[in-house]
Amino acid sequence: MAIFDYKGQDGRVLISDAWNLATYTSGVATVGALYNIPGAVLGEGNTFALPQGWREIGASELNVDSSHLDLTGSFKGENVFGSQARVFGQYNDSGQLIKMGFSIAGTNSLTDLLGYPAMIDNSYIRGYDYLLDSIKDYATGHNLTGKDVLVTGYSQGGSVTNSMYLGKDTLADGFFKDSDYFGMASPKVGNDDGIFNFGFENDIVHRLIGEQTDLGGAIIDALKGSDANYSSSTDNIVLFDTVYSLPTWPNGPFSVANLSGWSRTSKVFSSTPSSASANRRSTTTSSAIAPSSSATSTRSAEPSPGSATNRPRPPTTSAPRPSSSARAATTNCRTAATMTSSTGLPATTASGSARVPT
Repeated sequence: MAIFDYKGQDGRVLISDAWNLATYTSGVATVGALYNIPGAVLGEGNTFALPQGWREIGASELNVDSSHLDLTGSFKGENVFGSQARVFGQYNDSGQLIKMGFSIAGTNSLTDLLGYPAMIDNSYIRGYDYLLDSIKDYATGHNLTGKDVLVTGYSQGGSVTNSMYLGKDTLADGFFKDSDYFGMASPKVGNDDGIFNFGFENDIVHRLIGEQTDLGGAIIDALKGSDANYSSSTDNIVLFDTVYSLPTWPNGPFSVANLSGWSRTSKVFSSTPSSASANRRSTTTSSAIAPSSSATSTRSAEPSPGSATNRPRPPTTSAPRPSSSARAATTNCRTAATMTSSTGLPATTASGSARVPT
């Protein structure tokens, strides 16, 4: 199965949309309308824009009282500190609603830390019961079902996406049980192919606490670090930059206590790496091929450390997702993913010597 297959199909466009909805939600939740300034000042290529065909669906359209909005226009979760979310719709050329998106923002203030216990024990999502009911009503009113809903979130929001996936059979009377779920750079992940968790292996936040639901256990996991493998996550992609290329990497324990590791976390959101590395953990190097949804090889090219563009996107690639045994092996192959495909997602390359977080 290719790395970016989802539910047995080529999921690159869907994952790209989910990534951009998630990072847009977090960006606007952090600075509000200021998030649009880079594009206005610097022009095309610097715009933090929604994917083509998508727009926000506001509180009035959803029949949600404005008291549920914060100063940035984000939907607040009830009784959950710092919670922020947005709702989107995708429309065809005729203006018909064909899909909806529910996106939860990541951590952007100290207040958000107060919501971590609810994030960890999976109760965070219940603060949005009112909004999920409104999304259900709006969707059914436009002849859509739960299958037509995309759920995503970045970082802390990715964890809440995983929590929502776990509760999908009961939330809003099970309306979202067949929705598409994408966690981005999520500290909480699980072992289920029904949700796709995208992140970089050398980002300490990605998979940080796994399936922990206990606050004490989550803190211990965060401090000791891990390189656990999960069936739902991309355990084989790294953000290639100057720090990663150093022979001393990861410069100490790979945990939240290692301050050098936090540079990956900031870069994941604030810039799109024009080169990232996908570690297949095998000893083979493949020749160059054109990217396609059915290909299972990789493209050869050596990335340049630290190069970047302005908007984060997930890679689109034809490289296979490694098996559990392959991911667990220690090897000497680094496959680099370069963000150059027509959908804004990277193809992959192979070379070098992999360093795996321990």
